[in-house]
Amino acid sequence: MNQNNDIYDPPLPKWLRLKKYAQLQGMTEDAFRGKIKKGALAEGVHYIKAPDGNINVNWRAMDEWVEHEFK
Repeated sequence: MNQNNDIYDPPLPKWLRLKKYAQLQGMTEDAFRGKIKKGALAEGVHYIKAPDGNINVNWRAMDEWVEHEFK
């Protein structure tokens, strides 16, 4: 049994590929890229670009962003 009360067992890794994050969050990849383009998200905090060019999302930082953005 998962003691962290996470809905995923095992828990998700810190960094998720953008496609997986978008699926879990219910947003499009383009919407996420739009937030990057507008400067709403910080590279190295909310997302990173891997050496292969893929965007990886720190879902924990994104949860914090959502919770504080709309206060």
